[in-house]
Amino acid sequence: MNKNSVKMTKEYGKFIKELYPRTKKSDPIFRDVTKEFNVVNNSIKYSSIVFHERLFQAYMSLPSPRALFITSDDLNQLVQVFLYASRNFHRLNTETNIKQKPTLAMRKYAKRKLDQRKAYSNMCSKILQDIVEAKLPLTPTERIKMVQLSLFKDRQNIAKYYDQEVQHSHYEPLKYRKFNYETYTQLRKSLPPGTNSNLLLLDLALRNNEMEVVEEIWNSNEYVSGSGVIMLLNYFQTKLNKPDTIDYLIKILHEINSMKSVKAAVIDEVISLLTKMGRINLAQDLVQAAYYSKLDPKKSWVHYSERDYYAWCRSIYHRLMAITKDYEVIAELHPSIKTFLSLAEYHCYTPSSSFSQVRDVLRLMDKTTDIPTSQVFYKLILKGFDIHSKIKDRQDWTIDNLLQITSEIIGEVNTVNSHEAIMDLIKSGDIESLQQLEPNFHVAFKEEETKGEVKTSISADFLDIILDIYVVTLESYYRATEDDRYNDAIMEIKRIKEQHTRKYSIAMHTTHEYSRIIYDETETKKAYLIEAINRVSDIISREDGLED
Repeated sequence: MNKNSVKMTKEYGKFIKELYPRTKKSDPIFRDVTKEFNVVNNSIKYSSIVFHERLFQAYMSLPSPRALFITSDDLNQLVQVFLYASRNFHRLNTETNIKQKPTLAMRKYAKRKLDQRKAYSNMCSKILQDIVEAKLPLTPTERIKMVQLSLFKDRQNIAKYYDQEVQHSHYEPLKYRKFNYETYTQLRKSLPPGTNSNLLLLDLALRNNEMEVVEEIWNSNEYVSGSGVIMLLNYFQTKLNKPDTIDYLIKILHEINSMKSVKAAVIDEVISLLTKMGRINLAQDLVQAAYYSKLDPKKSWVHYSERDYYAWCRSIYHRLMAITKDYEVIAELHPSIKTFLSLAEYHCYTPSSSFSQVRDVLRLMDKTTDIPTSQVFYKLILKGFDIHSKIKDRQDWTIDNLLQITSEIIGEVNTVNSHEAIMDLIKSGDIESLQQLEPNFHVAFKEEETKGEVKTSISADFLDIILDIYVVTLESYYRATEDDRYNDAIMEIKRIKEQHTRKYSIAMHTTHEYSRIIYDETETKKAYLIEAINRVSDIISREDGLED
């Protein structure tokens, strides 16, 4: 639409302010010398951080049909912000959360995320519907996105979990729009032809267990081998208990063997599959053959910060290979975070595996890559302690190793401005073990925090997980030995958790001075963990019959 044909109203002005949020409040209203009223030029001062709910409300205040009352540039920006910008809040990291969060907490988390995703989907759908009602064309990508939003369904293992949990809560079961062979046939006619449409239809068929559709796509000329294999492997990993799954997996592996070039993502899915089948030796052999056959794997590793550039180069390589049909030059393969997560998860969740085997995986990752030991690895390890605390032969999943892992978590965070928050905790008596330290402790603590790269953070939920694992591990020691020291340590951990919960609740619901504890979230959580390490170490190391 011609920019001059748009009338600048009060409502449109509010819409512009939300679409192009200012980077700083102190930014001038106009950047150019003449200070002419030019929305496009003035929007340069805005960042890409958008409050989507406020933007949508401002959009809905415009007259209908809304798509005709804003410029083409603003309409394109609106579509970009909603359909293609990162919307992490509506994505469910369910594999980790299902395994880590307590049942009640997981239900609340799921309900909140599902509500957010539904709201997001409705906002995106409304914008696209307005474009259609204004008789403006949707791009092929927008048409695909609209179908994806309207027919979205969680993966099989996630949907199954929610179905099991819904009977224990007052929440309604998850409701998804129906996708079957008839729906597939209609979409095949209406969607634009091409790779993206085919992958979308395959994804929808897998998530809805429509094997007739899956096999038709799989055996058709439109089937996309590389990306399709990843989807199929991911799906059948959740169906290992079904008798016909092995036949499908054999077909997939034959397909992989026939590929002239295999992506690292395909290899990582095969590694994941092998670990889920309990074939850890084969998985480790595949890791060695695919990623560590060179004499110096460190030299071939792509730095973490260069991953986007590397992915771009590989995309160019695959396109050139498809054009030239030259398969002799094979691009280098590099392990990813999924490579090591699959191996670590196997050892953490297998009762017969030892803690030292998890250590070996992390040591290999640290020695040969720049992948940090992030929170997702620590959550896996903590779950490993939880699992092994419930079996008689815990091997080396000991309280000493749990203390060591906690120290490493503390060392992995990089925080600043913690002095004031920690002083508050010491004065309130929450951090008793730090009260005896010299006054210059806080300076040393602060200097230690500023070293190195930020690798992980300690949220309130993560702190609760850590403290809960301490309780179950110490309880297993107490059951086995009836040593009162372990019971005393349990009481101490519960005291620390209760004090943190109380302070956190105050900070969440008041403008009291403790509100800064929320602002300095990782700083205070780090202090509570130091207190837990000190108190547990002191109690379990004391002589029998002596007070600490």
